[in-house]
Amino acid sequence: MLDFSNDERVRKALARSVELGESGVAVAAVYKGQLIINAAAGVVKPEDQSLATTSTLWPVFSVTKGVTALAVHIQAERGLLELDAPISRYWPEFAANGKESITIEQCLSRRAGIPQMPTGVTPELMANWDWMIEEIAKYTPVFPSGTCNAYHVLVWGWILGEVVRKTDPKKRPFADFVYDEICRPLDIRDFYLGVPDSELHRIAKLKGPISRCQVALEKSR
Repeated sequence: MLDFSNDERVRKALARSVELGESGVAVAAVYKGQLIINAAAGVVKPEDQSLATTSTLWPVFSVTKGVTALAVHIQAERGLLELDAPISRYWPEFAANGKESITIEQCLSRRAGIPQMPTGVTPELMANWDWMIEEIAKYTPVFPSGTCNAYHVLVWGWILGEVVRKTDPKKRPFADFVYDEICRPLDIRDFYLGVPDSELHRIAKLKGPISRCQVALEKSR
C-alpha cells in the first residue's frame, strides 16, 4: 500500500502552510480507493499548543452541503420526493408568507429566495432543530424564487434537512439519517452533524478576529 504521508514534499508543503499563517492544517489524499496521504502539522489550540494530528476533528462548514444534497437525492432515488416539487408538498407549514411554490430544486441551487437566518438566532438556538424549523417556516422571501441566486450560507441545511426528515418513513433526525444511510454504509468515521461531548476535545479551535459564521449571523439580523 502506498503511503506518502511522511514524504518530504508533503512535510514541506504543510510546514509552508504553517509558515504563511495557518495555526494548524491537515491533508488527506485518496488514490484508487487507497488513502495515500494522511498528515497534519501545527497546533489546533493555541492556548495550550495542542498539536494537530490525523485524529483532529476539523470544522468543514459548507462541505456538509454536499452531504445534505446527497441525502436529498437518496430520497429522490427511492421515490420519496420529487426534486421539482414544491417543498410545501412535504412540509405544509413551509408554505406560509408566499413560499408555497418554492421547489426543492430551487433550494438546492440557491434560488429559493430565503438565504437569511432567523431573526434573533444565536449559536444555542442554531442547535435547536425545532426552533430553527419553526422560524424558517415563517420566512417571507427576500426575492421571488427562481429569479436569481443568493448563497444560502447557513440556512440551507435546515431547509433541505427537514425535507429529508419529512420524507423519511422512519422520521429520523437528519443527523441520524446521514449516519444510517451515508456514513455507516460507506464506513465513514468522524463525520458529525453535532459533535458528541465525548469527542469535543478533538476539535480544532478556530482563530481570527471574527469568524465567517459570526459575520453571517450579524448580516442576517
